[in-house]
Amino acid sequence: MRPLLTISLALLTAVSCGHNRQSAENNASMSSDSSKIRTLEAFLNIDYQKAFEELSTADLSFPDFSEVLTQDPESTTPILIFISSPDCSACIASTLDFFLTYYRTDTDCPMPMIVFKSGDTDIFEFYRDKLAADQDSTIKSTLERARYINGDWPSVNSAPDGAYLLYRNRTIGHLPWSLL
Repeated sequence: MRPLLTISLALLTAVSCGHNRQSAENNASMSSDSSKIRTLEAFLNIDYQKAFEELSTADLSFPDFSEVLTQDPESTTPILIFISSPDCSACIASTLDFFLTYYRTDTDCPMPMIVFKSGDTDIFEFYRDKLAADQDSTIKSTLERARYINGDWPSVNSAPDGAYLLYRNRTIGHLPWSLL
């Protein structure tokens, strides 16, 4: 399985690095990148208190991540987490794409934390470092100092991959993420 992983991620790295070498104006004009940025901004730039109040306390449509992350229930700072498998080539590619897209958004939401399902995180770290090496110094340092959480929690392992928005210890939104 490693040769397929290597080929898939090598292709992702080449494509991503090619996009990052283009000027900012060219990146903004790329419809898929612009669409992803707009989608992510619409997901993050919401009235968090209103979204929180609209969810009933018995609403079980979103996973409960309190075993992984807890926050002061009175805190009004949203938390963005991205759940992914660390040893799946498509998952790693989506995670890195999400992170680079987030970097280009205009939002006040704090930087996402990457929370891994059980698996071999060394594979993710290899490709993250490979991608970071070809980025400008700001993106490179952001990728290197981002918070990555490894664990084997039932709520994480059973959750669909993607971005989750947490507010006052409750998940208020899920955004599936893929390269397409």
